[in-house]
Amino acid sequence: IVPAVAAQSDELAGQARAGFQQATLLVQGPLGINQAQIDGTINMAIERLRGSIGGVASGVLTGAAIFANALAQTILTLIVAFFFVNDGRRIWGGLVGLLRPTVRDDADALGKRSFTILKAYSRGIIVVAVVDAALIGLALLLIGVPLTLPIVVLTFLGAFFPLIGAVVTGAVAVLVTLFSNGLTDAILVLVAVLIVQQVEGNLLYPYVVGGSLELHPLLILLALAGGTAVAGVVGALIAVPVAAVASGALSYLSGREPPDAAPVAQG
Repeated sequence: IVPAVAAQSDELAGQARAGFQQATLLVQGPLGINQAQIDGTINMAIERLRGSIGGVASGVLTGAAIFANALAQTILTLIVAFFFVNDGRRIWGGLVGLLRPTVRDDADALGKRSFTILKAYSRGIIVVAVVDAALIGLALLLIGVPLTLPIVVLTFLGAFFPLIGAVVTGAVAVLVTLFSNGLTDAILVLVAVLIVQQVEGNLLYPYVVGGSLELHPLLILLALAGGTAVAGVVGALIAVPVAAVASGALSYLSGREPPDAAPVAQG
């Protein structure tokens, strides 16, 4: 799957851009927008993007070094995951044992609560991603849209970025269809995307993921914005589960009894 998606990524980007240009032609007349204004807005966005990543791009390593670094990180991640799965309870017990006796019970409860939230969120978001990708892929196949595989993969990955990911991946699917198949099929894809998003928002998320989050959509957007500003794509990826864990911790702390509370002597 990975080689096939990588081979079609450039074509996907090109068709999405061409679809966007066709969409701008459709709205120029009704909205009174000329091509110069559109090009100026696009160029301004590109320049801002280049400016934000210029510092990172200047320090990019060679391809071999990147591959070696990624391989080392993958191996390290697998080793750490193995020890956590195999000896997780003992490791956690040892960490809690390093704390003062007065806070051990709270730390243990917070840790177990956080792990439960993360486990439920991870399981739920994977289910949502698989269902979204399968439904979008089925719709694209029935309509006859090219580049279905990379769009399906993009949809799967987009599900890990709540609210924003669905909008971006849906827009890519519509723009590619507009360029390759025309306006009628693009409208059909748009309808399919909206239906899938309604199923996700009203059925999948509330029942599969919602119970582990208990976060207002506004808080999710703020978490995504803050995570992106602090750590880019990685920050956006972990922002929502971190916010969910923080919310669970605050809920626990606000509902527990003060540890040093003592009954007042009656006299």
